[in-house]
Amino acid sequence: MKEQPRIHYNISAITGTDCFVNGKPVCFGPARADLEHWTFESIDIAPFLKPGKNVIAATVWNFGE
Repeated sequence: MKEQPRIHYNISAITGTDCFVNGKPVCFGPARADLEHWTFESIDIAPFLKPGKNVIAATVWNFGE
């Protein structure tokens, strides 16, 4: 059986994130970070993709200044 490829999507925000692929939620974070300690979420989005065009969307927010 052929192994399905992995497609990694990295996202980062200072306060939080919501990530969607083709309208389906794939990740809700905080991958909290600051300017000296930056982090990110790494998500395998391959299971959410379909043949043809796909839509990858994210909402990120910062409650800072």
